[in-house]
Amino acid sequence: IDLIYQAASIVVPSLLLPLLLSFTRRARRFAHVIVPIIVITALASMLSLLLSRGEPMIIGLGVSVVLHSLQAFRREPPVIE
Repeated sequence: IDLIYQAASIVVPSLLLPLLLSFTRRARRFAHVIVPIIVITALASMLSLLLSRGEPMIIGLGVSVVLHSLQAFRREPPVIE
């Protein structure tokens, strides 16, 4: 049971927001950065689990929310035609 819990506390925060975001109209805006966001979130959760620093699920979700927020508020460069 502990192994399943630990694996889920790494995977769930990494994939939850990207999955929910994929059902919105803004999904294309995140298409080019979604893999790095997933990897960084998984690494943050794994590091938290390995160092026993807080709950990996909460830390991973926090990192994911911060990274998605930074991308959402980033300005798009002007399109030159």
